Amino acid sequence: MKNMTQGNVTKLIMAFAIPVLLGNVFQQFYTMADTMMVGQILGVNSLAAIGASASLSNLVIGLCTGVSMGVSIMIAQYYGARDEEGMKKATAGCIKLCMISVVVIFVVAILLKKPLLYLLQTPSSILGMADSYLTIIIVGLFVTMAYNMMASMMRSIGDSRTPLYFLIIASILNVALDYIFIAIIQLGVAGAAYATVIAQLVSVILCFLYMRKKYPMFIVKKEDFHVEREILRKQLSMGISMGLMNSIVSLGSVILQSAVNSLGEVTIAAHTAPQGSGNVYAAADQHCDCRYDLCFSEPRCTAVFQNPCRYEIQCMDQLSVGVYCGSLILYLH
Repeated sequence: MKNMTQGNVTKLIMAFAIPVLLGNVFQQFYTMADTMMVGQILGVNSLAAIGASASLSNLVIGLCTGVSMGVSIMIAQYYGARDEEGMKKATAGCIKLCMISVVVIFVVAILLKKPLLYLLQTPSSILGMADSYLTIIIVGLFVTMAYNMMASMMRSIGDSRTPLYFLIIASILNVALDYIFIAIIQLGVAGAAYATVIAQLVSVILCFLYMRKKYPMFIVKKEDFHVEREILRKQLSMGISMGLMNSIVSLGSVILQSAVNSLGEVTIAAHTAPQGSGNVYAAADQHCDCRYDLCFSEPRCTAVFQNPCRYEIQCMDQLSVGVYCGSLILYLH
């Protein structure tokens, strides 16, 4: 745990943001591992199948990630106020809204995935593989949401390093599972999706065990789920806003993918092959993609919301410095 309202603001934000930035980079290794293994072992059509469905999978994953970050912001507020009861209520509200959100996203995605693949002009020769890959990724959204929810909870109390450690472990495991499922067991394109979901599941288990031991304030009981409507309303508003912001770039990618798909399997594969390394560079250069601006905006939000007197006049100078320093670091970067 780290109090983001005490000490040198610039150092606090940098110390918080760097692990988040590295986490963004390591998250791209999931895609890189899938692309590398599939391309080299299974061939052009299999790589094209992953590429044809990548924009849709990134859209729903980005939505889940943004929602989980948004609904956890109020945990930072109660943590800064040293309100343990409020933290438990906010945690319960976060869990409740994340569960409802992922069910809604899952149902909508499952119902629309096949029509959308047709709409995106996915070639018939790879449609089946693209559909199976996307189906597994969509089912795995429950795991994706769970990891991002717990990671956001830990970040809300100033711990951005622990989620990074577990993400690194999951990334390495994903590479090993990719090879096992694709090259040895020969599950095809579906093997790459299974590897990603299982690796993420391991990170979820590690996060849960760590939080249970280290952060007992996140262990909620049945009565904690009776959350006031006002808290849920605020959390839902933040969650929807962050979810839309985090997935907006993927909407453009979906439109672009439609044009690429119309050019055939070889072009799709050629478009897919460099995306993994390109996304890593984008994760290191926040200006390439608004999703990665979150690695600096999240610590700014945490620093502001942890401040228990953020609405009082005497604290405005302190908050202004935090926002200014965070924004300056982002633009200088």
